[in-house]
Amino acid sequence: MMKLLAVVGTNAPFSYNRFLAQFIAKRYGEKAEIEVKRN
Repeated sequence: MMKLLAVVGTNAPFSYNRFLAQFIAKRYGEKAEIEVKRN
């Protein structure tokens, strides 16, 4: 299984990048281990 890290570099209450990273983590969670971190 592939392990991926998504680093989102904003502290805004809503971030499209964080939203997209979380969507990808949910959508492909069975194929890869994806962790979303704030910078």
